Amino acid sequence: MKSRNAQAALEYLFTYGWAFLLIIVTTGALLYFGVFDIDRLRGSDCVFPAGVLCEDFYVGPGLDDPTQPEVRIILRNSYGVDVDIDLMGLTGDLSGDQDCVVDSSSFPYLWERDQEVEFICPLDEFLYVRGQRYDITFIGSFRQGGHSYVHELRGWLSTNAQ
Repeated sequence: MKSRNAQAALEYLFTYGWAFLLIIVTTGALLYFGVFDIDRLRGSDCVFPAGVLCEDFYVGPGLDDPTQPEVRIILRNSYGVDVDIDLMGLTGDLSGDQDCVVDSSSFPYLWERDQEVEFICPLDEFLYVRGQRYDITFIGSFRQGGHSYVHELRGWLSTNAQ
């Protein structure tokens, strides 16, 4: 009797073990080839500290020159006072370190209270891949209301490139 029970248990393991192993291998292959890539399904995030509102953003081919990828971000000054922007740049997955321009002007730039400005930052064309998820850090410095104290401005953008 013992051998019959052992044989039934062994047959059960072999029958369903192969199916279980097949499911594990198939799931592993699908994960490896990016079928279950949840990064591309995640929403976009644009986070800046209090006083700066992220109104809109774009990561993709340049709007003026399609061969040069770029990041465009529109920020609103909600500090309640005018701000002098000394520098704005970005660092992250696809840029190395790049300087940005603001509304086709150079720095320092007077950012009036409640004004929207567009920062345009060129990207390294060799690191840009359409549809890929990128995490970008914006780093800048500013002075509030004509004062001499310099403050750091740091924000984050996480999105899929267009």
